Amino acid sequence: MVISALSRLFGLGPQRFEVWMSTDERTALENAFALLGEPLNVLEWGSGGSTVHFGKRLTSGSTWLAIEHQAGWAERVREGLKREQVAAQIRVEHVPPSLPFVEGVDDGDEATFKDYVHRPDANATYDVVLVDGRARVACMQWGWQRLSPNGFAALHDAQRAEYSGLSLAGAHLVRLRDSRKQLDGGDIELHFYFKRLELADALVGTLTTLDPAVSVLRA
Repeated sequence: MVISALSRLFGLGPQRFEVWMSTDERTALENAFALLGEPLNVLEWGSGGSTVHFGKRLTSGSTWLAIEHQAGWAERVREGLKREQVAAQIRVEHVPPSLPFVEGVDDGDEATFKDYVHRPDANATYDVVLVDGRARVACMQWGWQRLSPNGFAALHDAQRAEYSGLSLAGAHLVRLRDSRKQLDGGDIELHFYFKRLELADALVGTLTTLDPAVSVLRA
């Protein structure tokens, strides 16, 4: 979001983080988490309000690793986690771009964010992969290969043209499209990619109370 980006660049914003998602997006993510049970190992590229909001809802024994490319923002998220008393199980790691990068043009690619994309342990397995940061296509592909058989990956602002070529082998896709809000030329979308068909169908079944302007699509 533009406001979120400005907050990162200029240190603006409230002390308590806001989640830059609609109520319906938050509901969908909370429902998806609930389908998997607990405890969970979560991997996130891009940190902020979602890290605090969803992270503090994890049960004991869960882990959360957030990769963040901006040092100042990473520190602010860590401070927010301390205020919510969940810093012990949520780790925010600052990994800067590997090559020069100009904010506000695009997400960058794998070459520019090589260290960022590949920072998580290549031998680890994650139950949830959340992508809302830089080099999103590369992060989704890397995370999908290390996702547990019962897990899901989620891509925020998935309507952007630069993500249209994303392909994840064997994925069962659930799309949320919100016609109330537009960004980068399209209705805002949140995409869920499941390893198991029955979990994708189960998520759709939990989303019957969303706003009428929000479409739930299976692909």
